[in-house]
Amino acid sequence: MSPVELDGRASAPHPSDVQSGLDLMRRGKPKKAIAVFQRVLEHHPADPIANAAMGELMVAEKQFSAAKTYLAYACTFDQDNPSLLNNLGYAHVLDGTPDEGIVFLLRADELLPDTAAIKLNIARSYDRQGLSELALPFCREAFELVPEDATVRQLLAHLLGANGHFEEAIEHYQYLVSCGIRVARNIQAIVLLRKQTPQDNLLPTIEENLQSAQSKGDLNNLHFAAGKTHLDLGNYAEGLSHIISAKVARGEKFKRAGVLRNLEKSTEVFTQSYLKEREHFGSSSERPVFIIGMPRSGSTLTEQILNGHPAIAGAGERNLFSDVLTALGHNLGNDLFVQQMLNLKEVDVRGFSSRYLRAIAAFGPDKRYIANKFLHNFLAMPLISLLFPNATFIYCKRDPMDCCLSIFTNPLDWGHKYSLRLDDLGWYFRFHEHVVRHWRSIIPNRIIDIQYEDTVQNLRGTVERVLSELDLEWHDDCASFHERTRSVQTCSKWQVRQPLYSSSVGRHKLFGEALAPLADALAKYEDSFQKHLG
Repeated sequence: MSPVELDGRASAPHPSDVQSGLDLMRRGKPKKAIAVFQRVLEHHPADPIANAAMGELMVAEKQFSAAKTYLAYACTFDQDNPSLLNNLGYAHVLDGTPDEGIVFLLRADELLPDTAAIKLNIARSYDRQGLSELALPFCREAFELVPEDATVRQLLAHLLGANGHFEEAIEHYQYLVSCGIRVARNIQAIVLLRKQTPQDNLLPTIEENLQSAQSKGDLNNLHFAAGKTHLDLGNYAEGLSHIISAKVARGEKFKRAGVLRNLEKSTEVFTQSYLKEREHFGSSSERPVFIIGMPRSGSTLTEQILNGHPAIAGAGERNLFSDVLTALGHNLGNDLFVQQMLNLKEVDVRGFSSRYLRAIAAFGPDKRYIANKFLHNFLAMPLISLLFPNATFIYCKRDPMDCCLSIFTNPLDWGHKYSLRLDDLGWYFRFHEHVVRHWRSIIPNRIIDIQYEDTVQNLRGTVERVLSELDLEWHDDCASFHERTRSVQTCSKWQVRQPLYSSSVGRHKLFGEALAPLADALAKYEDSFQKHLG
């Protein structure tokens, strides 16, 4: 129900066979419809209906960039057509540019205020921007209009969880499970939002569904749900066994060699002399703050605490540099990337930095600092330094065993392949330490270390030290982080809404020898990466 069907309001003259193309679309024959509209546009490239139809077809074909082009052109002929505006906004959501598409969706909602499809797409757009608190009311409105729609209910459950409405979210997840909709994934979601107890847990349901599960995704979700439940109940050996089964079900492998090649590609370019020669290229702004480190190192807690200060806004976990790296050829051959970086012009660097500043401005127009906690920005530290030599990095650190255990026992998204095996996880943890150590030795930026255990033992003293580095005074709202209603998208959405607790410090000791592969890897690779760092 995401695209709104074309309503025929565009009235520019068009060839007679446009109607046959629309008929093919309605009959579910997209390939034939595309061929018809391509012929039309060869002779009549400005035809609004043909462009609008091609845009909708390109969405269905997952060619989102092309869809945006067709739909944007069609909108120039009919700027108040809610169908076109909705479809254009949705294409932006699907193409990874929701911040650019939201204006079209909001205008469509003004024109058709009682259309669930438009409200759903607005909710999707805000959610993709990390603005779940803005997405939730639109999703609630969509649900009121179409309470029977499972897609709307699914997104609503997610948004409720992200915004801390755990019990309401669980009710929706339970309903979806009872209807047989995305059962494994929704069972996992329930388990994540509530600590499982002997009196209230889903183990019978999980075990019943495991017997019939077939897909990798279902096996992964259900084994993780079983593992998390057993860990909550204190059954550590059985819980870890299920977590390992969840990892195995994914059927993926982590390739260390590829990680090292990318590192060597960066270290070949980003030397101290390279940055020194270009120190005037970037923005002088001190506004960007980057929270880096490994997942589960206390980064969400740190951001939540700092967000309580009136001078700091948290932007969440936003990967805002992937497009810059792609534009510079970072994903291509080493020689090409090196050459493009050596030929980089000041105007390009200023353009990239200006784009980033515009992207984060919405999170706090009046804030002195805006913190981005996309943790793997540690890999992009020299690029960030090139763009923002006055930016601050906050490096979140935690006991290696506890940090890696928490990574292993939480369902990180499918991009974290290093977390699938304990030995790979230990290797990657040491890799990340060496990378941060290397980059901090060559970049001019301020880097503030914050140790998770210090925060737990002495929150005010630890945070006051960080604020002092930022030339800020303590504010009492920093201590009430767990009462905050802002959305949280990471695995920590439950933890950061609890008062500070110390039970996770030293937790790895509960698992005994089961974590030996992790301990061995951490010891083995402690000094193994120097040759890759230039």
